[in-house]
Amino acid sequence: MTEIRTGFSALEEWLKHSVTELTRQQEALNAINVFPVPDGDTGTNLVATMRTAHETFATQEPHADLGHHLAVAARQALGSAQGNSGSLISVFLLGMGESLAGIEHLSAFALAESLEAGRLRAWSALSEPVGGTILSVMAAASQAARTHASSQGRRSRQDRELEALALVGTLEAAWQASLVEAQHTQSRLKELTDIAVVDAGAVGFVIIINCLLAAVGGGEVDLEPYKDLPGYQDPGGLGIEQIPATDGVEVVCTVAASALDAALMRAALDAVGESVVMSAMDPAPERDPEYSGYNHASASQGRVDDSLTWRVHVHVPTESVALDIISKAGEPTDVVVTPLSQVGAAAPDHDGGAEACGVEARGSNESGSGR
Repeated sequence: MTEIRTGFSALEEWLKHSVTELTRQQEALNAINVFPVPDGDTGTNLVATMRTAHETFATQEPHADLGHHLAVAARQALGSAQGNSGSLISVFLLGMGESLAGIEHLSAFALAESLEAGRLRAWSALSEPVGGTILSVMAAASQAARTHASSQGRRSRQDRELEALALVGTLEAAWQASLVEAQHTQSRLKELTDIAVVDAGAVGFVIIINCLLAAVGGGEVDLEPYKDLPGYQDPGGLGIEQIPATDGVEVVCTVAASALDAALMRAALDAVGESVVMSAMDPAPERDPEYSGYNHASASQGRVDDSLTWRVHVHVPTESVALDIISKAGEPTDVVVTPLSQVGAAAPDHDGGAEACGVEARGSNESGSGR
């Protein structure tokens, strides 16, 4: 019987598998990237996000708290995420990590709860969540996992073998449900229905869940099912290249702001742009009191500094439209601006950096701030 992994090595192998398999599928994912804009970068962004998460996770000193490790990796990935897909997957991983805080080994119930936490965090990061996308696939995976885990019942620590089998079964259910839902995206979103293709981000998420199943169960990633997804293996005849290029730019940055200022910023960005994704990057103080952003002095007086670090993503006509709004909440740093018409080049290349892709990047300066 193949050994079932449930600890640190399982998550490290999961992230590693994800980088490998998404890289193999990168061009196929880019080719079917239609929604929300046809900028051909979903595969590129997912690879970059999972690579950052894996590299960060792998350099940590292993200890019992799986959630801590995953949350640290997710925050690092979120801090450099590009595009809707990269941003949402980072947020999803962060939700999973927060849910797994204090957990030493994955179980069916812990997995199901973490998938739901990731789904909720990704959903809440969007100003206008849309079905028939990666969000629907996240929901399908979460629901299937919770249903299967509940059917197995909770196991005692003495039933480790049965618990491990329940975990694999729960992952199998989540993967199968996500695959079915990905197939349905083609008929649930007009932009996809018009050219009979599945959603690129949805397929990317299915691959990531497939990799988690392989890492835990010790098997291989099964790419055979993806051959039957509408338009995925042969997008050449779909007419995607005839879809008009989208005007405007994508702006992503990091900004420190209070919850109130962040809410006002989101409302203002919603009024002038589209595809607004915002998520706090800070850990909850009660879960990680050693985090440097936690104001111990204020806490001792019954107050907690409510300034949080936010990752912001938005599509706007011009960069100044977004940056003027964001600057009212706080000083934007790690700003990357990408023309939406720049097909397939929205994510910084791992080796060449943002400039290698023609993307305008403005990282932090030596004092730690930048724009």
